[in-house]
Amino acid sequence: MICPSCGSQLPDGTDFCPNCGNVIPADSANTAPAFNPNDVVFSGANNNQSYSSAPAKKNSSGAVIGIFVAVAVIAFVAIYFVLNGKYMGTYEIDSMIITYQGQTQTLSGSELGISGDEMKITVGLFNKATVVSNGKKGTGKIKFSGDTVTLSDSEVSFKGKYDKDAKTISFPFSEFTKYLSSSDLSAEDQQTLEMLNMLDEITIVFKKK
Repeated sequence: MICPSCGSQLPDGTDFCPNCGNVIPADSANTAPAFNPNDVVFSGANNNQSYSSAPAKKNSSGAVIGIFVAVAVIAFVAIYFVLNGKYMGTYEIDSMIITYQGQTQTLSGSELGISGDEMKITVGLFNKATVVSNGKKGTGKIKFSGDTVTLSDSEVSFKGKYDKDAKTISFPFSEFTKYLSSSDLSAEDQQTLEMLNMLDEITIVFKKK
């Protein structure tokens, strides 16, 4: 017979279990021992396996990668604004510097009759530039490298100078006229251009507002 409390094998007719001391009912000769959760063995002695009741650890590599990506993005944005943020803004026409026979004269935009609404350069994110010339708007790229600035689109490229102290962008007038042909101009414009070409040098200055 089997002790219903501890599962010990006992001789038939035993009244008390010598192992646990419990009374053995008369009808327990072939009764299987009651389930006792404390008797469950987690060491795997019967099947040579080992079990752990501790919860499985979650894989933290995904969280680490996410944090790394977030930090990298923040660092990129911070570096971009440190290096390029100072250039961003709107540069309206400020003046025109004319040199002729060794003499230099500076004419303001108001003296020239040109306002910022008619001629300006707006520098935006990722070196994107919006250019307004004679009321017409175009888009392109602008690149600053030291005191050199390059304004370009898919067809043309203008090189000028950037003054970080004055916050101005200056372009030689010749940078614009080199792309002009007689077919692009009216007779009146051609006469104006011929007159301007008689001058030694013309520089158009845009100032950040």
